[in-house]
Amino acid sequence: MTTTTTTITTTTTTTTEATTTSQQVLAIAEAVKAREQIVKDVMSEIPKEDRGELLALVINCTLDSKVSFVDCLVLFSLMIKRDDEPKPWDYEFTRSGLSGFDYSCSDIDFKLDDDGRIIKLEWDSVFEDSPTGIERLERLTMLNCLKWDEELSNLSHLQTLGYSCYDDSNSFQVDSFPVDMKLDKLRTLHVDWCNFKSSSSLFLTWMSKQISNLEHLFFYSMEEKSMDIVLDALRDNKFSFQDKLKSLKMNECSIDGNRFATILLEILPKFKKVSSLQLGLNKIESVQPTVDRIMKNYNKKIISKSLRIVDLKDNPIMKYIKEEPKEKKAFMSFLHSFNTISNLGGLKKNDYGPDLEYALRINHAGGRTIIAENSSCISNHNGNTTPALPFPVWPIVLKRSYARSGHIYNQDIYNQDSSIRDEKDATGLYDLVRNSGLALLTRPKQSAGNSDQSPTSSSASSASSNGDDDIRKKQASKRKCVEMLEITNGIVDDNEKNSTAAATYSLSTTGIKNHSPSSKHACSRHG
Repeated sequence: MTTTTTTITTTTTTTTEATTTSQQVLAIAEAVKAREQIVKDVMSEIPKEDRGELLALVINCTLDSKVSFVDCLVLFSLMIKRDDEPKPWDYEFTRSGLSGFDYSCSDIDFKLDDDGRIIKLEWDSVFEDSPTGIERLERLTMLNCLKWDEELSNLSHLQTLGYSCYDDSNSFQVDSFPVDMKLDKLRTLHVDWCNFKSSSSLFLTWMSKQISNLEHLFFYSMEEKSMDIVLDALRDNKFSFQDKLKSLKMNECSIDGNRFATILLEILPKFKKVSSLQLGLNKIESVQPTVDRIMKNYNKKIISKSLRIVDLKDNPIMKYIKEEPKEKKAFMSFLHSFNTISNLGGLKKNDYGPDLEYALRINHAGGRTIIAENSSCISNHNGNTTPALPFPVWPIVLKRSYARSGHIYNQDIYNQDSSIRDEKDATGLYDLVRNSGLALLTRPKQSAGNSDQSPTSSSASSASSNGDDDIRKKQASKRKCVEMLEITNGIVDDNEKNSTAAATYSLSTTGIKNHSPSSKHACSRHG
């Protein structure tokens, strides 16, 4: 019997391995066939008089380097199609062969992976077509491409796309964009020098539907009319990446104080996970329009729980907040309402001024957020109160508030050896303990009725139910801890998630569900 079972098992394993090998062979054959078709399609579009020289160049480059034959062929064929531009064999870097992994010339920049496949392609020229045959592209930036092909959807590795039309005499209109081009892996989108005619532009329609996993959206150098169209679209339309977007950048985009208020109060509430808003090189002179709207319509409530960086460098306001008392007062009120903002794009010690730097350090530590969150604990139903910040989370909050205290500044990429971002400051930590740390002295006591006891006999269904409840409590504790950590002072790493969740769950299983009277009083004091 045992011998028979072993034989059957061995036969099954052998059959499975054979099936897997067969599937792998078929997959390789399909890939080879697809690559062969790419070669045929490319060569059919090349003028006959150029085919021989093109093939000779590609063969020479692939023999002298690790570059893929097909990728090299596709790239050079795109260069041939350009009008009044040098042919690929006219470039020094192609005549001498490709010997490395990074290549740059006057208008082309590309990078290879270890297998010789092109993974990054950027060009600063007018191109007639898009590189749909370079299958492993992860980053693609095309300035003034005259034709965006829907087949770009086949680029399954594409994570970054740069779209630009700075030369209006040559570039295609943004209203002719292929709206069915789906890019599920895209994480970053750059839109530069583009002028939109209306919020119903096909490009904006595509952007709202086909890039559902987008995390970073960047606009650069846009006129006022086009910027208003973009802002209207972001405010009024539904976007498939609303719950994924983490950063929004609009540099040199004609944004003034009123548009700034629109972004903060009407657009970002839709994109709840945005933590970084970069608005460099704009026309923002005052936050007073934002403050006025908050006072009138929002009753000073917390506007955002995720926004941490509002980069305003090279805006007039960064000068005014240090020189004009009225504007400084408005900005202090602004930071009190947006109490998670702790970085304004400063690079040097004197970029903020002492009062503004102090306010940013308080926000970074998270004291204002904890006080605001704690104030809601007074009105919880059933007379029970739950601390906004669970006790086990406090050590991590205190540690991070000091360790990351330099993060109220940005890293100076031109002077990385002496970055103020690396300096530590205890101002925020001190304020956090002084104004919010009373909870540390009022740790709730274990309820006598819920002390550890050996389990009594019960039905199997009851035990299963209790197990499910424990799992749900643990998951809820973890979500609450992570949420509060992110609100106070930044993104939470995996170790912090696990340690705080475990500690909070351990605390809850000992029967500590509500604050003691003294803790409730402390909560009221915090509010």
